[in-house]
Amino acid sequence: MGVRLPDLGMAIGEGGGAAGAGVGVGGSGGAPFRGAAACGSAQLAAVVAHSFALLYPRYYLTETLSLSMGTALLAGAIAAWAGRLPGWLHAVGGLVCGAMVMVRPANLFMVPVWLLVVGLALRRRQWVAVLGLFFILIPWWPQYRNNQLYHGEATPFVATKLVPLQQRMGVLFLKYATSIVPGADARIKYENPFLVDVEAATADPLGWYFRHPIAGLKTWVVHVFALFDQDLPLPYVEDPAPWYSPFVAGANWAVVGLGFWTMGFVWRRRSELTAGEKGAVILTGTLILGHIGLHSLMLVEGRYGVALLIPLYGFAAVGLVGLRGRKEGLAVGAVLLVVSGAGVTASTWLQRQAPAIQGAMVAQDPGLGGVAERLTGRGQWTGCTIRLGRHGRCRWQRLARTRKGFWFPMGSR
Repeated sequence: MGVRLPDLGMAIGEGGGAAGAGVGVGGSGGAPFRGAAACGSAQLAAVVAHSFALLYPRYYLTETLSLSMGTALLAGAIAAWAGRLPGWLHAVGGLVCGAMVMVRPANLFMVPVWLLVVGLALRRRQWVAVLGLFFILIPWWPQYRNNQLYHGEATPFVATKLVPLQQRMGVLFLKYATSIVPGADARIKYENPFLVDVEAATADPLGWYFRHPIAGLKTWVVHVFALFDQDLPLPYVEDPAPWYSPFVAGANWAVVGLGFWTMGFVWRRRSELTAGEKGAVILTGTLILGHIGLHSLMLVEGRYGVALLIPLYGFAAVGLVGLRGRKEGLAVGAVLLVVSGAGVTASTWLQRQAPAIQGAMVAQDPGLGGVAERLTGRGQWTGCTIRLGRHGRCRWQRLARTRKGFWFPMGSR
């Protein structure tokens, strides 16, 4: 699948939006480190060349536009926090924020970020910044009227009751990915091994978390993990078991860990920071918490978390440059190796909950299952073995026969 000119044009546009974000964020965290300019340049490069974000333009998904709008809005928010944004430009930010939500309603997590910015501007007596609140609603109005007139729903968001469905599916499944494998189910479903009381889960998904707090907490924690995990980074999965999956997951978790470490390191030295640098940490933290709050009780797809990864990768770049020559560099590196290994282990466990992924592994490497002979029976356990597979993962395998007659691993022990 080659890159066509429209795809390339959209990729350049997205990169330009990311570059704008990098200019706004660049230098955040520079004060606690030596070489603030180098930190800012590294952060700009990390945002512009964000590998996961730049996968989307060729697929014409809503992320193509919303990720660019989101990073540009975050850049403007940080500039406003630093006092570098004229009051009237808050109206432009409000328009971008409102349009971003209309492009993808799940972008509601950006609204609290912008409300913080407008609130700070009003504290500074920039009264014209109040337009930043009202202008959020302007892009919402046409969709509100359309839903009211044609669907009888007084909402600017999706007229269909999508949230309860997403919450219900979020209890039944830990995560999903979109497959374009011919003849396969379009959804690669990661089943929830903590699921109990299916009837309550489908009738009242939010109440299920309180009725079964242990199972609910485990499910919620895995949902949060899945937002950051990128085991299948392509928006449309052509190979459910790519060879690079554990390497991508491990590298991603190392960068995420470094991003969080840098945010914490910088914030502990906030007395040395400028207003914009403090704003970068506060607003990125608000974005992350809002994103988790919105998505963690719903069905999670890997691409949902890319909006979290863009600013985290920027902070990771600051940390990477700032740690050069510092005595804690080796200690941080050792911790990141542990984080990376733990991330790969957890990501591998999560993949075991997806029959489609396990089936693809066995189809690519029949020896992975361990038991070659096909015994008769209807889904009985047929054997187990421990084996270092082609993906470098060592685990116990249990096999069951599907209705179509091939074997795939079922869980672990």
